[in-house]
Amino acid sequence: MTKNLAFEEGGEETGTDAHRKAVEGAEPKDFFRQKRTAAEIKEEILTRFFPLWAEEVLAGQAGVQEPAAIYTDLNAAAGAPAVQKILRNIYASIGSRHNLNATFQTFWGDGNKPALAQLQQTIQALPYYQELTQPPVFLHNAESKGTFGAALQQESPTLAVLDPFSYRYAQETFLQALESKNMHLFLLFEGSKMKALAKKASADDFAQRLFGAQWPAVQGFSARSASSHKKEEFLLGSLQSAIRERGFRVLQFRFYLSGKDQPHQYLLFVSRSESSCTKLKEILLDYSDLQEDGVPLMSVNQKPLRLLVPEYAQYLQYSLHKLPQELLEKAKAYNRLSLEKIYEKHNVETNYSKANYLAALIKLKEQGKILLLNPKTGQQVHKLSVQCLIKFNP
Repeated sequence: MTKNLAFEEGGEETGTDAHRKAVEGAEPKDFFRQKRTAAEIKEEILTRFFPLWAEEVLAGQAGVQEPAAIYTDLNAAAGAPAVQKILRNIYASIGSRHNLNATFQTFWGDGNKPALAQLQQTIQALPYYQELTQPPVFLHNAESKGTFGAALQQESPTLAVLDPFSYRYAQETFLQALESKNMHLFLLFEGSKMKALAKKASADDFAQRLFGAQWPAVQGFSARSASSHKKEEFLLGSLQSAIRERGFRVLQFRFYLSGKDQPHQYLLFVSRSESSCTKLKEILLDYSDLQEDGVPLMSVNQKPLRLLVPEYAQYLQYSLHKLPQELLEKAKAYNRLSLEKIYEKHNVETNYSKANYLAALIKLKEQGKILLLNPKTGQQVHKLSVQCLIKFNP
């Protein structure tokens, strides 16, 4: 079905599709060896994540008579290929167990009004447009924005894609989203925009409302530091702290340009759902570079760390030197859980992959700190698998 739809839409290859054909068999992270736009990042990553997130959302509404969900991209105009793939995914679900077409309302916005109007024409010309149960809403006037605002007030599960440092409507929607209980935010932005906004915030209260209790520290650090890199790091950390204070978990990924010290773009995924964070993280791990010990950096094209001392691992935020000890410190919470369950509970907001937990538990087994138990019989086994239970020794 996908191939036929692609042919009906004109048969043109997107940048992502063309790149995959050109480097068939290459590692996913090779996609980012060249500079990528926000639109290309969304096409590459977001379109992989959306079906997984949507399926989880619908599973969570099992038994609900009229399940409802929202998808919105407020910087959609430059990303027509990603928009088409999302809508195609919704349409293709007709007749399946998870019927996204009967559930999802989509909203599309952009600060560039002519480009948004062009996107609307493109979408309305799709061969399956009339088959969408809820036609896409384009946020180009007060009436459509009112419809969007009313939909958000229903607190349906919502995946919102936006650059929080782009234009006023995206900023106001971002602040509104941070007060919602059922919001998931895919934030893609450049650090330079974040710094520019914070710099002029004395005349614009968006940054003050966004950073909240972090704002005085942000002002103070910005005034003291002359380093652009340090300012960006501090702002990013303060932003994540402000988001976490509202009850969300935050997943971070950094896109560097080869040879550069500062990221070209940041991706923050903001959600109260640990499983949603893990699903996106496992996609991002396909693109991430690794430390020498195999722990993901949650970044791509980052300059290698200069290892000045042999015991470097103890100075890293995440490492296979630290992970076994972290698990021991929380042994009571993880006792008699499987590797899979330990991974699900511990990995959120860390860089660790499932392979890292396997390596850490093997190390603890060698040290006599854990025993492995058959999940059905409770008898001791000697080979670690994702299913066997982990008994921590006191």
